[in-house]
Amino acid sequence: MRRIGVIIYGLLCKVFFTLILCLYTFVSFAQLDTSFWFVAPEVSQHNNPNNFDRPIKLVVSSMQNIPTTVTVSQPANSNFTPIQQTVPPMGNVSINLTNFIASIETSPVNSVLNTGLHLVSSQPVNVYYEIGLTGVNPEVFALKGRNALGTTFVMPGQNEFMNGDTYSPTPYNRLDIVATQNGTTVTIVPSVAIQGHAVGVPFNVTLDAGQTYSCAATGRQPSNHFLGTIITSTQPIAVTVSDDLLHHPSGGQDLVGDQIVPIGNTGTEFIAVKGALYQNADKVYITAIQNNTQIFV
Repeated sequence: MRRIGVIIYGLLCKVFFTLILCLYTFVSFAQLDTSFWFVAPEVSQHNNPNNFDRPIKLVVSSMQNIPTTVTVSQPANSNFTPIQQTVPPMGNVSINLTNFIASIETSPVNSVLNTGLHLVSSQPVNVYYEIGLTGVNPEVFALKGRNALGTTFVMPGQNEFMNGDTYSPTPYNRLDIVATQNGTTVTIVPSVAIQGHAVGVPFNVTLDAGQTYSCAATGRQPSNHFLGTIITSTQPIAVTVSDDLLHHPSGGQDLVGDQIVPIGNTGTEFIAVKGALYQNADKVYITAIQNNTQIFV
């Protein structure tokens, strides 16, 4: 695929918000594949009266005419017993991971952790990671298989809306990284100050397969959001971005996020579909990955 282009970040209000990011999107189909790496973000729990960050599930769908065996593991966590299930022909299964949420959500930030998930299937499948779809802070992360893996990423995002207040833990704009191979060196160049690191100062993190690293904003204001942050690595990695409890001025907050694609899988032509949403609040955010990029609508 073409390396040049832009990343389109669309923010829709679903009474509040959901995310669209072209190849990085809530409404797109997940990649059909047999291997998926994913790192789950920490999401504010705020259990009064609801648990905003649960349930968490992997939903696996098959378009094969034969049963498909799927195995979910945490390669860096020896205490996690792999989960194996069978997807019926032309069917789907929902794998509830809520009991393991403490070892799946990636927290604390600025630390090497063992939270990465790896799903392997005997036949090509689609996979989604769902958060709180029966609650009040829901989101769906479409896993993109091999299309999610790369060595250069540019952080897309928005700089218009703040994260909600009065929640615990405090919701932030975050990026989470998972390595797919041992001895992977990841270099991060923050576009703004992030927790533990100054703006514009590159820093390195070394990860083994399944190990993860999380970055979070230093505050909840739009100016604290780190769109434009650059991530490079010596081996393929996968990156999840999230904006927890994003606040709309008219009231209400919602989680937005997705598994993004490396710049080698971005493009130059996109379709943004408008919905009949609350207060006509559809928005599209565009992040260039090369200088002198011209945008035509």
